[in-house]
Amino acid sequence: MNSVVTRKKYRRCNKNIKLSRQEALQLQVDFECVLLALLSPHYEFVMTKPQKKTKTSLQFMKVKEAISCNPKEDRFVFDVQKFIKTRASEMVSSETRNGISYLTAQRRIQDLKHIETIHLFEDMLGEDYIFEIGFEDRDGIHGSIHIYFHNQLLYSTNQIKKIGQSIYLYINSKLPSPDRIIRVNELSPFLSL
Repeated sequence: MNSVVTRKKYRRCNKNIKLSRQEALQLQVDFECVLLALLSPHYEFVMTKPQKKTKTSLQFMKVKEAISCNPKEDRFVFDVQKFIKTRASEMVSSETRNGISYLTAQRRIQDLKHIETIHLFEDMLGEDYIFEIGFEDRDGIHGSIHIYFHNQLLYSTNQIKKIGQSIYLYINSKLPSPDRIIRVNELSPFLSL
């Protein structure tokens, strides 16, 4: 008796899923750029080129340090990358305590570093800002984003995309050197686009 075995051809990923992931990543990068611009009146940022290049989506901005430039306070340098590494190691140890292998935990945490960075920037802005985010996962941000300041709508999703892309292009044009300092108020003019 002959039996015929048919196998489904393995496809890496559905095209719609790829596009959804790309859009989520791009919205996340745009949101990060807008947050940097909102922080710009109070901080200088030391930016560095990310280690990996992306081909299909925008590359997440890598902020090395945030330098507080409030004239009423002492100058304070916050090491953003050290903070994110500490948070990532805490998350990995939490995952391993729950029975997940170290390598699996490390892989899961890679995408969460971007989310942690965005949450850090949100916290740095303070309580006057409210962020409504549709859905956030390891792929990025899905749906809509609204930024409120003192309960007044400041930016909608379309405005965030437009402003974020302009800031992204500006910062990338300034990053041929290993480290680039974004000065106080350097990104503020983009917020009025």
